[in-house]
Amino acid sequence: MTSSAATAARLPDRRYRVLIDAHFRGEVPPGDERRMRLHLVDCADCRAYYDRHLRLALLDPQVALPANERLARGLGLSPRRPAGGRRGWLALAATAAACAVVLLAVSRGGERADPQPRAGAAPGSQLLVYEVAKGRPAQPVGAELRADSGLAFAYANIGHKRRLMVFAVDEGRRVYWYHPGWQNAAEDPTALAIERDDALHEIPQAIAHRFAGQRLQLFGVFLDRTMSVREMESLVARAPADERRRIQLGLAGADVTRLDLNLVPAR
Repeated sequence: MTSSAATAARLPDRRYRVLIDAHFRGEVPPGDERRMRLHLVDCADCRAYYDRHLRLALLDPQVALPANERLARGLGLSPRRPAGGRRGWLALAATAAACAVVLLAVSRGGERADPQPRAGAAPGSQLLVYEVAKGRPAQPVGAELRADSGLAFAYANIGHKRRLMVFAVDEGRRVYWYHPGWQNAAEDPTALAIERDDALHEIPQAIAHRFAGQRLQLFGVFLDRTMSVREMESLVARAPADERRRIQLGLAGADVTRLDLNLVPAR
């Protein structure tokens, strides 16, 4: 490859790295945020660059916005710093939850694992879900999901669990995996290792599926053991359902979130 060709091949990554830099400054517009997150799904180099930013922010919080405000700005939920800093964002999250925008609370499946949550913290963990759709700014998920949309997630591991699994199940009990990703049928990936605190952490990839059904139940399962995707799918297949056909996952010791979604056609 010639020098000029190599430079041209690097240009797209350089452009996305500029967007990643702007994201961590809280200056990326929602449309560019959506393009960046979609790009991160397929580009390992840019994911590594994004992860370096995350590690730097942990080592020196002064170099980047707090994660909750950075996420909110990039998703178009907080275009400028609200009065009171973080408290302003938290008020926005509470308002969104009251309007059926998703800050998923959990139903407890068993006893808490050590270490215990900090004093005064509510038990259980939370999953935030964002829709990343073509031609629209990213936004929190409501009761409907466009069939061609991707989903991005952030979590607060208030129950201090070790791992997380995020997946959707349609009315035919077909399972669609978000985290861990599962594309090779010969493999059996295990639950995603997560931070064991109640701070807000993002999962940068936005993932889209081709759904066969018309309704989804979206699950976030916070757990301690190293459970595989095949184990979870077996549990889903035999799990009972309530009178509204909602799957009841009986998983001792886990924090389980669930969101019911109607799929709407792509426009």
